Amino acid sequence: MKSMIPPTCMDAIESSATYRRMPLDDDDDGGSEIIGVVMLLAMVISILGVVLVALKPYVDDFDDNKNWSSAQVLTEQLQERVDIVGSAPNGTGVAFSLPLVTSMLRSLDLVETWNIQADLFGNDRISVELLNATGIEITSQNETVSSIMVQNDGNYNSYNITEPGGSHTIDTNRTFGNVLIIDVLDKDENIIHRMVQIRISGLQMDTDMNIGIHNIAMVNGGLITR
Repeated sequence: MKSMIPPTCMDAIESSATYRRMPLDDDDDGGSEIIGVVMLLAMVISILGVVLVALKPYVDDFDDNKNWSSAQVLTEQLQERVDIVGSAPNGTGVAFSLPLVTSMLRSLDLVETWNIQADLFGNDRISVELLNATGIEITSQNETVSSIMVQNDGNYNSYNITEPGGSHTIDTNRTFGNVLIIDVLDKDENIIHRMVQIRISGLQMDTDMNIGIHNIAMVNGGLITR
């Protein structure tokens, strides 16, 4: 006699299937999409970083060329204004503006010193030397020096030579300025020798660049670039 197997309850099967489907909700799908977007953004940022690093030398060169060209143009404009004022009558000035974005304009004080001297009258051979900031030494071959006239930045002083000899030292007790003119006179007050010293200043344009500082100096009508 076969045993009877009770039939399976259909309600229990449907209930179990329903219980297994409940954990599958929309949260898993949303989490996967967020992770994908984050990974995509990280990839894009990484690619952009590599591109920026690779292009940085070219961008720096472009900026340097732009700043160099701007400094050249500004220097030429400034030099033109200086030339105009230099050829104008005394007391003439000029006012203008410069767009100094990456450059700086500064002064160069006493960058050149010019010394010129020559015998102007008679047969004597005379030499004038500056011993220090206030002292003068005059050497005369034929000893015809009687006095000297010193023009120091527009101030005039005269010194008599009373002692005989071919060499004379004079202390003016005044520091020599930017324009110094020394006239040597004989007993008849003829200018037999003249010595001129001129100290020249200038301007310099400094431009910041990625490889350093670009300098353009304007001195005595000339340009010096470094």
